Amino acid sequence: MIAIGDRRELFVDDALLDMSRTDAAEVLHHPVRRELMMTNDAPWEANGWTYYTVFEDEGRFRMYYLSQPMYNLERTRHDCPFHTIGYAESTDGIHWVKPSLGLFEFDGSRDNNMVMVTDTMDAFHVFRDENPLCPEEERYKAVYTKPHHQLWCMVSADGLHFREGWLLCDQGRFDSHNTAFYDAAAGCYRCYFRDFHDGIRDIRMMTSADFRTWTAPEPITYEGCLEDFQMYTNGVKPYFRAPQLYIGLPTRYVERKAWTPNYDGLCGAEHRKWRMTLNPRFGLATTDCLLMTSRDGRRFRRHGEAFLTPGPE
Repeated sequence: MIAIGDRRELFVDDALLDMSRTDAAEVLHHPVRRELMMTNDAPWEANGWTYYTVFEDEGRFRMYYLSQPMYNLERTRHDCPFHTIGYAESTDGIHWVKPSLGLFEFDGSRDNNMVMVTDTMDAFHVFRDENPLCPEEERYKAVYTKPHHQLWCMVSADGLHFREGWLLCDQGRFDSHNTAFYDAAAGCYRCYFRDFHDGIRDIRMMTSADFRTWTAPEPITYEGCLEDFQMYTNGVKPYFRAPQLYIGLPTRYVERKAWTPNYDGLCGAEHRKWRMTLNPRFGLATTDCLLMTSRDGRRFRRHGEAFLTPGPE
């Protein structure tokens, strides 16, 4: 018998199951595509949107997302002239509004929903710090990438007005959506970020007692599907109803070596061919989303089957 008291458990692993005593089969279910919830058509949102962060905050949902033009003005190379961090709110997670914040100017106007604009920032992951010792002026924290492979933070009292923080780590690549959160069950902060081994993208983890001094990064390990996939993002955080369980929704990245007839069947095949004139990977890469779970934040049980498959775009 395993005593769990009144703790909730999510059946995504076999920690509470004796699989030798049942002929039941484990089946991975998939999300169902639903209604459109937001359209990005403002000039400062350009045509590239990545690295979304969504979390519930005292009865409302907050969303932060990176926008960038995917090409230079001449459309001759992938060279983003600016990055903006947009902000949206919702009371139900379905209907979203983009408030006019008036914080940054774009094309002569401050009538926009930007919480940050820069020509160097990559990714911007925001979380509400639930550490009871956290100063109120640092209640909201963001981790982001600076050039030359450095991971920095920003802090805010309200989740809208951010100020520069401090360097977290320079032992990694960080060129992706890096995540961080306060782990109440373990009493420490955790940060998951991008690095490489043998030319393959992977996920590293480090911890901190105060969000300033961090342990040496270590690669997370896997059970279940052990194939050495390219792991582009991680999406790791505690499951909200069972915080003793960590859920990850990483992006798996696949890049073929050359164009094959399979690509001709994709929507936008001609646009892929045009993008390849800028860089082959812009036409040859495809992605999907995996599901992985952990009980200790270091060793993850990973499914090889895609949890979320790519859409036609």
